[in-house]
Amino acid sequence: MKDAFKLVPAIPYQDRAEYERALRDWVHSLSQADAQAHFLYIANHGLSPVEILNEVESGTDLGREFLAGLYALSLRLKATGKRTSIPELIRRSS
Repeated sequence: MKDAFKLVPAIPYQDRAEYERALRDWVHSLSQADAQAHFLYIANHGLSPVEILNEVESGTDLGREFLAGLYALSLRLKATGKRTSIPELIRRSS
């Protein structure tokens, strides 16, 4: 997975901060059970929303790659002319 986002440019600070706020808002809106439930699996290792948020806030490789994936998705949506906000989609998903 490390090479997957090498072509993604650096995430502007404002976008990165907005993604982190949206993730934090989303995690805090979940029930404790949902926040602790594994929903993302990487190489047979499950991660919960709380764990993903911790990775992002700690700036780990996984957290940076997760944010790079969100940013890459945002760039692809913009390229197709869609005005979808990734942070807004995250917030509305609760």
